[in-house]
Amino acid sequence: MGSLLGNQLLTLDESEVSIKWKELSDDMKLVINKQEYTLSHNKPKEIELYHFLSEDDKINFLQDVLTNPKKYESLNLINSQNESLIYLVCADNKEDIALKLIKFDYIKKLIDIPNNKNDNVLSWACYHCMEKLVSTLFKSHLESIEKFINLIDRKGWSLLHWVCYKKSTNIALLLIPYTDISIISSLNYNRESPLYWACYNSLSHICYLLISIMKNNNKYKSILHTSDIYGYTPLYWSSKNNLTDVVELLTLLDVGLKKEV
Repeated sequence: MGSLLGNQLLTLDESEVSIKWKELSDDMKLVINKQEYTLSHNKPKEIELYHFLSEDDKINFLQDVLTNPKKYESLNLINSQNESLIYLVCADNKEDIALKLIKFDYIKKLIDIPNNKNDNVLSWACYHCMEKLVSTLFKSHLESIEKFINLIDRKGWSLLHWVCYKKSTNIALLLIPYTDISIISSLNYNRESPLYWACYNSLSHICYLLISIMKNNNKYKSILHTSDIYGYTPLYWSSKNNLTDVVELLTLLDVGLKKEV
């Protein structure tokens, strides 16, 4: 690997970093997988190199933060990809640790910071179905997360798409009141709406809520007969899954739509 002295640009592979990261100087720039990383004295190496650490090293670092919070409150806890400590923990699917971290005031200030790709704490919490964490975010940190609720990723997936896809009724119930009707009635890259996935996964209560909201906003027409790339519709999946009330409601809407035509 060569010298580990500071004031240099060093190219490493992932395996080298995971083994020898503790030996790296605090004033070093690294290139790993063609991505540049910057180490500095006021930023823990564990923050900058988190993705390359072993699970044991990650846990040891996070336990130290929880045990000695004052040691870290004046340090830079955001890496070169603009990923904060709380972001990294959520992306790494560590809900219990995240719930403990957000009790610290200096961690709370990091909740509303997205990374360079606009991924954020709420999006990872929803993706991993962290129901306790999402509930806490809505209850105590709504002002920090509200701007992320209606974002759509590059493939057309909203947070509501993801939680319906992952069968998280409780998170869907938290998201729906804050989700724009344009998102509720949107289609992803595969022409699937949140309602599509709610029907697919037999989330009857969520289906009913989404249908009611779209009906009241006259948005159901655009997705009632819209099929996915394989030709399946919300009505198909609700019928296949024996969601009697949902099938009845969708059928009534369909009849009404045909009458209008």
